Amino acid sequence: MNKRSQIFGFLTGLFIMGGVSLFAGATFSRIKTWVSGETLTASDLNAEFNNILNNLTPAGIDDYSSSVSEMRSTADPYPGSSESLATSLAGEVERLRYQILQLKLAIQPNNITYWYQDAPTAGVFSIAANGNVGVGDTTPDYTIDDAGTLGVDGQVYFSSHVTITGNLTTTAASLAVTTNVAITGDLTVSGVLASAATTKVRSTMSSDLTGNNSGSIKIVSTWTDTYDALGEMGTTTFTATSTGYYQVCFFPLVESETTVLTSSEALMYLNGAIVLRHSIEGWSGGGNFNDRSDGFCDTISLTAGDKLEFAATAVNSGGGNKFGIRNDNSYAGGNTTYGTYLTIFRVP
Repeated sequence: MNKRSQIFGFLTGLFIMGGVSLFAGATFSRIKTWVSGETLTASDLNAEFNNILNNLTPAGIDDYSSSVSEMRSTADPYPGSSESLATSLAGEVERLRYQILQLKLAIQPNNITYWYQDAPTAGVFSIAANGNVGVGDTTPDYTIDDAGTLGVDGQVYFSSHVTITGNLTTTAASLAVTTNVAITGDLTVSGVLASAATTKVRSTMSSDLTGNNSGSIKIVSTWTDTYDALGEMGTTTFTATSTGYYQVCFFPLVESETTVLTSSEALMYLNGAIVLRHSIEGWSGGGNFNDRSDGFCDTISLTAGDKLEFAATAVNSGGGNKFGIRNDNSYAGGNTTYGTYLTIFRVP
């Protein structure tokens, strides 16, 4: 056998033995199928090798999904915190599939079983370039932006302000907040009732309004807040910050520098008009300084921005011609055990 025949025989055997692996690992076909006795030429060799080189692309390499079972095959590349080295391209593919599946399970663990299943609907979960995370929002404006309903099974703790523009409904556990909660909508609580925002104030008139004629109306002009949760009480006027019902109690201490305080009234103004008045029983007796404390409690409906003012009238007979609304009786020999009180509670 000459040299040419030996080479031909070797290449023929190579192609015959390698034929199975070529077709099993490629998606393209050979150019020529050889038979015994044919002459191998340079053009034949060049053509077949060019065929391989031209088709050695991702599209020309066979798949690793010959069946559904093979398509689902995955392998953990880091089991037990130890690397698992792939020994074939099939092993590499299995390890990549495993990582894809883990990422999808982290986003939506209940609806993903296999690595190739669809991810959650586009836009359900997104991360913006600034790091904001959106749930149902592809352009999140906040660190976490949920465009749907947020369900929390445990407690929620806030270390800063909370702003709610809609309704907040709690049905069970407590809401623990370490600072302020700003709510512009309704607060509905069916579990433990939260305290309504309230204002409590007490008058501190420092003089007896000397020179006022009997029968004149005097607006209480100076208040000191004992407790004013929303800053609604000014020096003369209460301004409601929210629309709703308010319980108002006004008990003025009316004093007269006379032997007889014939009569007096406690009055409440709403936006400048008298809406409630209560007659205070007159006082007659010995001494030059007489006082009477009486008033009213009522629940009224206010709109945000409504203003309340409080006043008293007095009618004297005798030598006196002045009266005062006071926090305490500072006249010599007067009663120092009570004063004028105003309390306003916003009804839950």
